[in-house]
Amino acid sequence: FDIAKHRKSAVIMIPDQTRAIPLFLLLPLIVEQLVEAGMSRKNIRFLVGLGTHRPMTQEELKEHVGEEIFCQYEVLNHEWWNSNQLVNIGVTENGIPIEVNKVVVNAELRLAVGTVKPHRVAGWSGGAKMIQPGVSGLLTTGYTHWNAAQYRVGEILGEEENPIRKEMEDIAKMVELNFMVNCVLNGHNRLVGVFAGNYVAAHRTCASLDRPYYTFAITELAD
Repeated sequence: FDIAKHRKSAVIMIPDQTRAIPLFLLLPLIVEQLVEAGMSRKNIRFLVGLGTHRPMTQEELKEHVGEEIFCQYEVLNHEWWNSNQLVNIGVTENGIPIEVNKVVVNAELRLAVGTVKPHRVAGWSGGAKMIQPGVSGLLTTGYTHWNAAQYRVGEILGEEENPIRKEMEDIAKMVELNFMVNCVLNGHNRLVGVFAGNYVAAHRTCASLDRPYYTFAITELAD
């Protein structure tokens, strides 16, 4: 975690309860790496990337991240509905306005934690998807989801390289997502791999390992 050196604050973005992920295993390890790199524990915050899902209750958050993390650190819901919690940082090449949680924008180090599975809108979950839609405003999320509807399912689902994934990764680049830790789970939600690093390269490695668990060959298309 050399990337953490000389940085005073960090936000660790995590998925909500709709995503299976062993946060109780991952988060303490990530925190200790940050502390060893010289960051103060009081400057580490957790932000639940709700996308446009409902906020999690305090009881749900405690169960989700584990008692150790919940009791020692600030764990926040992303308030995608609250314009006071969002910052506009510009537009993408395609003209999509980018509104992102100000906790993310103001942090010196931005880390995304998640899982990688086939996804209709993004091709695969994980990676840059923690920024968009994870911690973005409703306006930004509406644009990317509407754009995904313009493509056939086969052009997006299970495809690592697709127009919507590129848009999400462009947004993550503008937000300056520094690091990601993504998991691969099998069909029984058992952990089979963890990859960390660049939100594009590490994500593609996850998808490659994940593919045999969630895809299979077909002999012909439906009529």
